[in-house]
Amino acid sequence: MFTDGLFVLSPMSVAGLREAITRPAERAGLTLEPGLVPLLLRDAGLRDEQDGPPGHGSGTLPDVTPSGALPLISHALLTTWQRRENATLTVAGYERTGGIRGAVARTAEDVFARLYPAEQQTIRRILVRLVHVADGTGPTRCRMSRDALLNRSDDADGATAALDAFVRARLITADRDTVEIAHEALLHAWPRLRGWIDADRAGLLIHQQLAHAAEEWEREGRDPSALYRGTRLDTVRAWAEELDGRSRLSAQEEAFLRASRAEEADRQQQARRQVRLRQGTLATLVVLLALAVVAGATAYQQRSGALNQERVARSRALAAQSASLAAGQPEASMRLAEQAYRARATPEARGALLSTQAQPFSARLGGHRGPVNSVAFAPDGRTLATGSSDGTVALRRLADRRTTATLRMAGRVRSVAFSPDGRTVAAGATDVPVRLWGAADHRTKAVLPASTAGARAVAFDPRGRTLAVAAGDGTVQVWDTDRGRRVATFTGHAGQIDALAYSPDGRTLASAGADRTVRLWDTVRDRPYAVLRGHNDEVYGVAFAPDGRSLASGGADRTVRLWDVARLRATAVLTGHSDDVNAVAYTPDGAAVVSAGGDGTTRLWDVRTGTQTLTLTGHTDYTMGVAVNADGTLLATAGFDQSVVLWDLRGSTLAARPFTEVWQSAYSPDGRLLATADTDHTVRLWDVTARRAVATLRGHRAAVFSVAFAPDGRTLASAGSDGTVRLWDVAGRRLLATLTGHHGDVFSVVFAPDGALLASAGSDRTVRLWDVAGRRPLATLTGHTDFVNDVTFSPDGRTLASAGDDLTVRLWDVAGRRPRATLTGHTGAVRGVAFSPDGRAVASSGNDGTVRLWDVRLHRPAAVLRGHTGSVRGIAFSPDGRLLASSGSDRTVRLWDVAGRRPWATLTGHTNAVWGTVFAPDGRTVASSSNDGTVRLWDLDVPARFTAICRLRLSRC
Repeated sequence: MFTDGLFVLSPMSVAGLREAITRPAERAGLTLEPGLVPLLLRDAGLRDEQDGPPGHGSGTLPDVTPSGALPLISHALLTTWQRRENATLTVAGYERTGGIRGAVARTAEDVFARLYPAEQQTIRRILVRLVHVADGTGPTRCRMSRDALLNRSDDADGATAALDAFVRARLITADRDTVEIAHEALLHAWPRLRGWIDADRAGLLIHQQLAHAAEEWEREGRDPSALYRGTRLDTVRAWAEELDGRSRLSAQEEAFLRASRAEEADRQQQARRQVRLRQGTLATLVVLLALAVVAGATAYQQRSGALNQERVARSRALAAQSASLAAGQPEASMRLAEQAYRARATPEARGALLSTQAQPFSARLGGHRGPVNSVAFAPDGRTLATGSSDGTVALRRLADRRTTATLRMAGRVRSVAFSPDGRTVAAGATDVPVRLWGAADHRTKAVLPASTAGARAVAFDPRGRTLAVAAGDGTVQVWDTDRGRRVATFTGHAGQIDALAYSPDGRTLASAGADRTVRLWDTVRDRPYAVLRGHNDEVYGVAFAPDGRSLASGGADRTVRLWDVARLRATAVLTGHSDDVNAVAYTPDGAAVVSAGGDGTTRLWDVRTGTQTLTLTGHTDYTMGVAVNADGTLLATAGFDQSVVLWDLRGSTLAARPFTEVWQSAYSPDGRLLATADTDHTVRLWDVTARRAVATLRGHRAAVFSVAFAPDGRTLASAGSDGTVRLWDVAGRRLLATLTGHHGDVFSVVFAPDGALLASAGSDRTVRLWDVAGRRPLATLTGHTDFVNDVTFSPDGRTLASAGDDLTVRLWDVAGRRPRATLTGHTGAVRGVAFSPDGRAVASSGNDGTVRLWDVRLHRPAAVLRGHTGSVRGIAFSPDGRLLASSGSDRTVRLWDVAGRRPWATLTGHTNAVWGTVFAPDGRTVASSSNDGTVRLWDLDVPARFTAICRLRLSRC
């Protein structure tokens, strides 16, 4: 009935589009600066007819306006109008908006930001479904049925709302039945969408192939021969089940996958029947032959083989148990690792044994017959005092972990403290007054009056003149211990007081207790100073930062709170404990707070960021007290399980303070220094032997991704997301030069073996060569079609290998500045590449979870090493070429026997993805860098580690 009024409109010409831009502006009284319209048309991919007749000028650009160009130009004009100069839309204003691409990106980001979180997740799934990707090419848009796009959503209304928001913004075009992205520019201009595509490129390819196969299957009447099987089915199944792919499947694709799995199950069942039949027949023949020919010899061999298999199985089982207990029961984990290695030196046992290095557990001190409530280090760090509900204070010599004295009280000891000079030990207990002993002669020096009975906390003034006591009557009493007289009494708490702490200068005393407050007292004028409120339950622990500017408190509300002492306000609330926080302490550098919880854990928190950096689980019951020694290397925790546990905070781990993720590390040629590339825009230099940072190099304006030492060790190169490569004087700790040229992130940097050349690789898809001495670019190697993630020189310096997101490893002739070979085989982005020491092999690591070895001379694959359960990032050969180390998102470092093409050990201990791994120059240590903020140094001397665990077990007190 409406056909008489319908007309088919042909595409708008470029001239018509020019009028659509200029005439509304004229009517609105606006002026378009000359050159603006041609610039708009050019950026939209159109030829301006005023530039000349077809075939001239832009030549290959279209004469008509393609679908989606008008919305893009509309976006650009709107943002240019917002930056107009009076009534003139200028070229400068347009360029400040970022052009058409910038306008599209800004509009898309604004629309996305206005969506609810659930809608943001929905629109992400919708947008990536509207993108077509293919190997070796960039993403393109594709048209989809609206019903197919929305029928898998759990929230159809939310999905419709999210889609409509992008349609209204003219970023997506939709008709009655279909939907598509308005313009290809959105795929490249909007960083968020580009990131989604890059992050799930492999998944998109899998889904596209699955959709095509499902359509073919349906067209062929659901012919079983068209179904997936084998590796293709395994790949799709893993994507659907492990990477949230099932939520993206249409009904047809779901049916196809279900039918494929059923067909595969039937086929496997038939194969198993055939195998069992063949195995049964073969076994019968073998048994008959063995009995007839060599019955005795066979029996002996069977017995030997069975024993060997039993040892291997036992070793693997014990290693698995060791790994499962590593986080909660470090002693049991070490014992099981030792037993596993004794049973058989399997890769699993070797890995479990070496992985015990990740446990900071140092020793467990027994001796008490009741809960241990308090611990305190002597100022010189040689002695530890522990107070227990069994009525004793134990003094322990830390050198050999021996108890040197047991000091007795008639009540349950609640708190112990050393005087600042270390000569006196004070303790408070239930029902009896505070008592003081000589730390050297262990004799009673004083017993304070009965008013101090029931003290739950004692603390010496850092100036050494007085002792503060949290008395049983709810007051804070300050005593002159030399004269035995009370010099001050502070009242104000309502209820018992559980904790005391002096500021470093002794001028302020903090107390905390059952009234949920932390109170500050002026010890110079002997009067109240302030009351800190915020806890909603009893406060059990309080401690001043070493600089006295901050205060930490913890309590029954399961929180640790950080306070600004000057401003008298909370600066952070740290949550993570699942039970009361019984005690808190600062590390000597003030960068971390340690909390002891009723959940049996001790947690370390980064003060600046509030990030939990380490969790120690060694007690089987409440953790009651915590103390850190003066140099911050040793932590002691007191437990309700009647034990004290010592933790080595230095150990084999390098951790920056404040917290920062670590992308990569590199050893200096002499192995004395380790450089780390950190996300806080710095490069840190570490003394490997002392396990401490010796310098922080600042200059990058964004995260640093890669570091490399020159062969002579005098120069360090770093590269990062600020697009620069920087050269540093290692000895002088100063910047030598900044090399620019990359457009975007620089992911990798490496020196040539002779130190004359430097290679870098980045997101601009190039590998660049630099003259180190001249600080100038030499060549740009192009060929990769996506990000270049890593680059390395061969040992002779003649060949360069690069790894890219285009799934390739490329070999380059350094002298000729030209490609030599392209190695393909990875099914995911290639993240790392390394030459073997003899230069005959290249190893690569990728997002497909594999490590691949390549024959450099023949340019073909030599082996595929599987074992990682996620993307593989770091890759490195040992100096002798016998071992290969790889690391990845599964939080492990895996060591491979190169000759045998098999696992050698798996190292666990990192709590997040491990981005880099590197061998020390002597090959005895592997350093792994992780975004858990640590670099772990793994000593690969298995016999030495075995001996160390045996010694640790024998030294238990």
